[in-house]
Amino acid sequence: MIGQNKIWKVLVDGGSSVNILYHRTYSNMNLEGEQLDPCHEAPLYGFGNQPVPIKGTITLSVLLGKAPYTIEKQVKLYVVRVESPYNAILGRPALTSFQTVSSIPHLKLKFPTEHGIGEMRGDQKTA
Repeated sequence: MIGQNKIWKVLVDGGSSVNILYHRTYSNMNLEGEQLDPCHEAPLYGFGNQPVPIKGTITLSVLLGKAPYTIEKQVKLYVVRVESPYNAILGRPALTSFQTVSSIPHLKLKFPTEHGIGEMRGDQKTA
């Protein structure tokens, strides 16, 4: 969950230096009333070393896991207007904050919760 929305197709990318929310997803989340904070940082650079303009940043609640093995944190997301098959990218800042451990061969993400170890599984077909 990001904000109050269940979001599918989130890329977990330990190589990404920021957390991304694509503008299309941002618009579909009915967050237009939420003011984007201006971002005065240099542009991000994506694949092919191409600059990616930043529309702004927003801090939203992100919930990982299924009850009772859930954890929720406030995550700063960079809203960018580029096309992607994904709705969001959780990069190193979020993965570090959630203290995640990932297993690429198993498409699994594990993290500590109040009730034990939570986990989320990816789906190779949708990935």
